[in-house]
Amino acid sequence: MSGAASLGLQNLFISYDITCQWNINFKTRMKELPSDLRLRNDIGLSCGVPKLHAKAHKMACQCEYAIGIQSGTGRTDSEGIKWTWVVVNAIVWSTKEMGLGSRHDTLDDHFAYHNFVKLIGLGDMLHKKLTEAECQVVAYRKYHSNFTRALPKPEYAKEWMAVVEEWDRDQSKPSPYLLVAEHITEQDLKLKLKEDERCAKACGEIPIHKISTTSCLGLGLLIEDSQYMILSVWQPLRELQIVYMPGIALRIEQEWETAMTTIEAEDDKLWFPSDLSKVVCDSICHLGLGEKENVLREAQCWDALAAICSSLRAEASIHAFWNEHLQGQEALSHASDVLDNWRAKQNLAAQKYRQARNAMLTLQGPGPWMNDLRELTAKDMLSMYGSVMDIQELATEVTNPEDQHQKKRKSEKHKDKPRDVSWIWLAEGSLGELGNDSDITDVRVHWLRSWACLLRWEEEISLLREEQRRVLVTLRYCAKWWDKWRSGWNGLAAEIAEGVQAYAAQQRDGQLDLAEHFARKWPSEYRALVDNDEESDDDVL
Repeated sequence: MSGAASLGLQNLFISYDITCQWNINFKTRMKELPSDLRLRNDIGLSCGVPKLHAKAHKMACQCEYAIGIQSGTGRTDSEGIKWTWVVVNAIVWSTKEMGLGSRHDTLDDHFAYHNFVKLIGLGDMLHKKLTEAECQVVAYRKYHSNFTRALPKPEYAKEWMAVVEEWDRDQSKPSPYLLVAEHITEQDLKLKLKEDERCAKACGEIPIHKISTTSCLGLGLLIEDSQYMILSVWQPLRELQIVYMPGIALRIEQEWETAMTTIEAEDDKLWFPSDLSKVVCDSICHLGLGEKENVLREAQCWDALAAICSSLRAEASIHAFWNEHLQGQEALSHASDVLDNWRAKQNLAAQKYRQARNAMLTLQGPGPWMNDLRELTAKDMLSMYGSVMDIQELATEVTNPEDQHQKKRKSEKHKDKPRDVSWIWLAEGSLGELGNDSDITDVRVHWLRSWACLLRWEEEISLLREEQRRVLVTLRYCAKWWDKWRSGWNGLAAEIAEGVQAYAAQQRDGQLDLAEHFARKWPSEYRALVDNDEESDDDVL
């Protein structure tokens, strides 16, 4: 904070892996610092989570602290300082056996080389980034314009812009980028149905049994979940019994043959209204039983999707922790068991979703509800490693520890291919038909995210052009700095002065040549910065 406080900044952006927690009491901690270290009250302070780490945060956290929605950040990912770890990791095995002095010199040489390569590569790097940004701005501007024209009411865009501008000024308010799920859970729905039954009873309706229809359906759903659990552990049990009880296989087969007509508890049909045709259901079921099962099944679907997403997030976190920290057979075996448990929960939730969706399809047939609750396949249950705010980001691969050594670097032509995000992460973000407030909210969030992506690419162009300008000004400043040393200093021996003069001239010419080389790659207006020698030496930035 001492450096930031002394620079006279108007705006300050801070990125931190856990800024969502760090920022909570930041102002309180700032008051405890000495007065000369405190930030001014008029500084525009904003915070964000680096893009790689943001994917492990909750949806609400990402929609508030994602760098992609912070004004002025362009396309930065805030992970650049860690890129040098790749250089360091490659030389660890050679430096770990060195003495302290040799190790320090070796690391210093590698870092110096890294900085040198980065310096001479600024011309190509900034040129490529600027070219890409200009192309992306055209594409995103076209997409956003078409999206805006497709809005049913033109005033929507102005209203939504006012909301996001207000949030930019005061981020203590709810994030406009967050789409809050409003689907009722299975447990809450059961409580609501029971309350409705109590109200009906109070109004004089006579129940046909002491156990209500809601309790009846709930008991059946509970047994159904138990059947899934039994089936998931039944086959592993049989495999273990064959190992520890070699003679049991024949006995099980004999018992099975003598009881061919026996139905196991886990296979027994429970007979819900959804197991019957509509005609049969209407004729033999209590009035309204099918409708109650339908709403319970819908709640089951949403609960199951939430469970699947939760397990996928956990699996991605376990993979990341495994790759970075675990070693040794015991630790890896334990992590593998934990991973298997999460996958088992994921499979159970998927089975529950499919069963509930099939029941809904039987009870009410095809309809608009299928746009949100789609058919679930194995390829849909993939982690997007994250979140809503990564929908427009470039593809990021989650490394599985079982095959991380076999994976090859993706070809250059595919690096900018957008990720195919599974519908399970977008189930509540569809645009809809704007038939109600919920649909309007869906479109608003999607429109604001599109607008944020366009703004970040436009900011990226401005930042890259400014960075190009600063690079040339800095190189010219360094050239003048070296030129001042050509005359040497007082007390310098004549035989050394000649070498100092030659070295300073060489460094000066190198800086000027590099600036000239960069200026030829970049827009023509930057050549004036190389040719103009009247500008102040202090105008570096």
